[in-house]
Amino acid sequence: RVFYKKTIYARHLLLRILRIISLIFLIITAILFVGALSIQFGLLFNLVPVGMTRLWALSQSDGSRNLLLILASIVGSFGVMTWWYQYSRLLALIEDDSHRPEDLLWTSPTILQRQKECYLFMLVMFLMVVYGFTFLAVTNGIPSSVTPYYLPKIFF
Repeated sequence: RVFYKKTIYARHLLLRILRIISLIFLIITAILFVGALSIQFGLLFNLVPVGMTRLWALSQSDGSRNLLLILASIVGSFGVMTWWYQYSRLLALIEDDSHRPEDLLWTSPTILQRQKECYLFMLVMFLMVVYGFTFLAVTNGIPSSVTPYYLPKIFF
């Protein structure tokens, strides 16, 4: 199955490019979200020398946290839309392929459709968390990032 999907990606350049773009968008979204959380909980002060926290990207301000969350929401939305389109195209190409294997190793189209729905559900839940934090941050529902959080010193 994996080899068959890889051959479909190898035969269709647009599908392969869309898959790479969607993965890049989703990885950037995760990095931005982790950056916003590290600003919120003051993790950068423990990981970065104090003199470097004057830089904008390493600041502990609410504005930089909110900007990272807004960017994560936008980039994540594009990532999910790109992934949805490329995976729908992949399933369409699999259904149209007349040379597909019809043995026990092949996944039926109904199971592939369920997998697609499960993947989309996981991505939408991730985006709902990002959107929720973005909404709370923009409407001042989250305490200021300068509020001290006392994390166990075991981790840092």
